[in-house]
This record gives sequence, structure tokens and C-alpha cells, in this order.
Amino acid sequence: MHHYIAIALMLISLAASCAFAEAPKPPDGKPRLVLLVARTDHPDKDLAAMTLAWMCKDAGVEFDAYYAADHKEGGLFAPFGSTVIGGHHAMRIARALAVFRTTVVRLDDTLLFDSLFRGGAERIIGPPSGLPALYVEVAKMLGRGVPPDAVAFERGGAVLPALFPECVYRRALALPLDLKADQIRQLKEAGVSTVWTVAKAAGDTSAWRAAGLEVKPALNLDVPDPNLAVVEKWIGKAAAVDLLEPTLASYLLPLSIREDRLILSYKARGDGEKRRDQMLRLTADKDQPYAFGRWFGDAQLIPMAQRPMAYNVAEPCRHILTVFSRRPLPLPQPARSCFDLEPADAQLAAWAKEGKILATWVLHSGELSHDDAVLTFQDWSSMTKVKIGSGVHWQRYLYDPDAVEAMHVPVEEGGVLGLVEPVLHSAGAGIIYETAGDPARIAGLMSDSRKRIAAVAGEKNAPRGVYCFADHHGQADPRKPGDAQIALWRAVKAAGFSYLVTSACPGDSRVLLRDGDFVVLSQAAKACGGSPFFRGFPDTFAAVEKKLSDAGKPGWMVGALDSPIHGCPIYLGRPYGGKNPQPRINEYYDYIQKGGATGKVISATPHTIARYARMLDDKGLLEK
Repeated sequence: MHHYIAIALMLISLAASCAFAEAPKPPDGKPRLVLLVARTDHPDKDLAAMTLAWMCKDAGVEFDAYYAADHKEGGLFAPFGSTVIGGHHAMRIARALAVFRTTVVRLDDTLLFDSLFRGGAERIIGPPSGLPALYVEVAKMLGRGVPPDAVAFERGGAVLPALFPECVYRRALALPLDLKADQIRQLKEAGVSTVWTVAKAAGDTSAWRAAGLEVKPALNLDVPDPNLAVVEKWIGKAAAVDLLEPTLASYLLPLSIREDRLILSYKARGDGEKRRDQMLRLTADKDQPYAFGRWFGDAQLIPMAQRPMAYNVAEPCRHILTVFSRRPLPLPQPARSCFDLEPADAQLAAWAKEGKILATWVLHSGELSHDDAVLTFQDWSSMTKVKIGSGVHWQRYLYDPDAVEAMHVPVEEGGVLGLVEPVLHSAGAGIIYETAGDPARIAGLMSDSRKRIAAVAGEKNAPRGVYCFADHHGQADPRKPGDAQIALWRAVKAAGFSYLVTSACPGDSRVLLRDGDFVVLSQAAKACGGSPFFRGFPDTFAAVEKKLSDAGKPGWMVGALDSPIHGCPIYLGRPYGGKNPQPRINEYYDYIQKGGATGKVISATPHTIARYARMLDDKGLLEK
């Protein structure tokens, strides 16, 4: 059987080499990956993850983890993120099996993706009889010896993933303090001679001493804040610090270790500000442009913007896997970009003469927590041919390429090229109060993010516009941009972008700044519930449309949508908002498909609307 597979692979490789100038690497040339799989309630998963992560890192092998869970409704702030089916988890697992020579390490008898693993993994290990046996087997597979040190963690003393430096930076095996005596003897026989303890002073170490191991203290869990003590102790080895609640800390642990990102964890939302301040203090001398974390408030992000530092909200498991950033593959390169497929200037001029009103929505989706929802909008645009802008950040391109690849694929092949335009969302590395910090430095974050995107998307496919979700901060007059807004917008223009969609001065569609070809467009939007931000709804669009139509003038409408609230599968049939439900996703697409309330509305991408606004301005057709 194996020789038939080998022949088939050889023929596929030969055909590819004939069709392309550069043939794909054969399977033997793929990088190696160890993928840890377990149920999310497995008590040893974090211990196994921190140990396998450093072992793989030292061996030049990639590492990631997937934890199976009951995802409940999978909606906004679901404890374990998107649902397995609606969140397209299998697609990410399949990509991992395609990109890497994957060894799956089963910590238990989880059945999820069993057939994918059996059909696509190079090797499957486990379930093991215990952690010592697992470590010995993985070390042998990696061609490494068993280290002489172990770290014994007392359970329940602190958020375990946040304590990973005590294991990783000692290059030690992570184990529970209450490990059974026979397994401690296995460690001794494998060559472990010293055990470091992360425990309270009263922690029982007698079994370790009885086995003949030298016991040394690593961290006393009796201290007031063990997590903070660990970060302060190891900050010199860190590249960054993130703010992760316990479940998210487990899911992002492979990324944290891979990129040397320490964890300040918190359980209650009210503790987020305290952790934020600690993080800012500890990273004061580091060049940390963004942090990962769970949402703990909107205005609470202002001190981070003053650094400046973006905040990438990453709910548990929404990103599925992050290892793809280690081996980024160029996205498909269409002959014509989405910008090349836009209507010609002559068509825009004709629409202006006819009094047409161009309309689009921009997805508020510039964080890892929104990746699953944007696929729903892409699907709707594919079905309806309604054009939108999708807020993007560079991490989506590197960590989750499946969430952007269809934007590079022609419509006739089932993609959404020309229908969904990438628009840089805020800092392009997470959200930031754009006018709360130095404008040149914040625009610099945007420029850097765009360069990262262009590296895999191609320069012609990289974002040309920016959507700002909080640049109304510091605005004194709600009808007029202030100095902070003008300074930011000019910095964004200097950074090379051609337009900006602002959250300042919402309501009527206006050009708030014109600098050569650079334009700043206001939103046809309104305040959204308890949020300080603005969203475009069909009713706000209809009001602006009627005003333009009654005046006999051409114009445009741009509004932002909060992608999870409308794109998560649960909200497609059960709208978010309870007694005051948000519009369903179809209401947005129906409105534009039907030509709006007057029949004058035409679907367009944000970049097309920026061109249209410039043309109307040049013709003197805009209100000043």
C-alpha cells in the first residue's frame, strides 16, 4: 500500500514542477510539528504543553496544541470560543497536517479529528501511562536526552500556564507535586536528579526525597501574587507580556513559549486594569507593539495607546492554532488585485451624474477573536455579490491564513476577490485608541502591520485604507474634528495609505479631510448601546440615503459592523441582544441588494467609495 502512495506523491510532485516555476517541497522537506491533543479538562495538559514546547523548540521542531471542549453556543465570550463545526476547526487541523510532518501526541482518548489524524499524521503517540513515560518517549523521538531537572507544581496554587517560565527557562520536566511514587522512580531511572518545587511552604515533598532526588525551591506559592512574582523574576528573558484569563492562558501557552511572551493572568474582569498597569510597568524598557488578551473594557485601553501598544483580543480557541506563523506560505497571487477589479473612473462619473449612492460596510474584525466570524461574511458576499470591507490585522494572515485566502481567489472559482477588500483595522496588530497617543508612532504601527501583511499577501493585495475604531477620542466638538484627529490623519497619510474611515463625526457622509488624493470618510453610523463606538445599521443608512435622494445629490455611505455579533453561527438564527436584538446578517445584505430604500444604492468596496468621494469633491458636489 505504501509504495502506491509514494508513487502517487511522486507523480503529483512531477506535475507540479511542470506547471510552476518553483515546485512545492516534497513531503520529506516539510518542517516537523508536534501537536498535543487533549480534552480541555485534562489536569495535566498545561504541564505537558510547557514541557513539550521547550523540548521541541530545542530540537528545531514546531509545537502547538488543540484542546477539545464543549463549546456551548460558541457566541460572544463563549468560554471555549467558536464551535468546532461553525468555527471551521477541522480546516485548520487539515492545514497543519498538510503543511507539517505532524506527530500527534494524544494525552487522552479524545475522538475529535480522529480520522484526520489517522489519515494525515506521520505518527501518533499515546495516550501515555503517565507524564514521565510521555516525556521519555518524546525525548527519544526528538533525538534528545532526558534532562536532569524536573519542576513539581502544586495544583491550585496559581494559574498554572502563567508559571511556565519555571519549567521552560530551566529546561526541566513539568510534573504535579503529588506525582505517584512509582512514576517518581521512573524519573529517577530516566536520569532526573533534581526537582524544583513550585509550591506552598507546607507542600509535601517526601515522596521526591524518598526516591533520592535533590529537592530545591523554585517559587513559594505563599507569596501574595505568585503570577506577578514569576513575571518579575523572568522578565529579562521575555520579549513581551500578555494579559490572559486562565482558559485563554492554556490555549495560548504554545504561542507564549514559542515567542517568549510571559503571562499576567486574571480571573475577574475588574482585575484587568491592575494587570494592565503591571504589564506596562514591566515592559517599559521593551519594544512591545501589541499584547494579546481578553477584553476587559474599552476605555481601559487608553493607557496602552499612550505607549503606544495595540491590544489583540483573543478569546479562547478562536484562533484554533498559531503555529502557521512559523512557516508562512504566500497566499494565492491573482493576475488582478481587488483594486484592479474596481469600476473605472468613467463608471463612477456616470453614477455621479445619475445621483447614485454607493454603500458598504467595514467589518470591525481586527482581532484574533473575530477570525471565525469573518468567514460568515465572506460566504454571504460570495452568495449575494455584495461588496464589503474586512478589517484585517497582520496576525490573521500569519496565524490563520484560511480566514483570508478566499479574498485572493476569483469569484468564478468560489472566492471573494473584488467583493471583500482588506482594510487595515486600527493599528493592524490589534485595537488601539488611535488619537490617545503619539500620532506618528501609531501610524508607524499601522505601516509596520501593512508590511507584514504584504510579505505574504503581495504588495498589490495589501490594504490601502485604514478603519479607525476610536479616533474620536479627545474630540471636543462632535461635528468637527479636533487637532488630535487631524494630526493622526495626516500621519496616516504620510505612512502611505490612500484613505481612512473615521469614527469621528458620525451621521452624514462627509469628507472630513482632503490632502491630495488622501481622504478621510465619516460613517453613516450611530452609537451602539453601551459601547462608546459607532456602528452602521440599515436604518442609519436609510436615513442618510433618503436625505441625499431628497436633495437630488449623489453620495456614499460607509458603516462599521461588529463581526462576531452578526457572524457567529448562533446569531444567524438567534440575534444577539435579547429584548433589543441586533439586525440579522441578511438585513445588511438585503438592504444593499435591493438598492436601498430608494433604489439608488449601489454596492461598492471602501476603496471605490474613497475614489467616488474624491471625484464628487472635485466636482464640487459635496457639502462643506
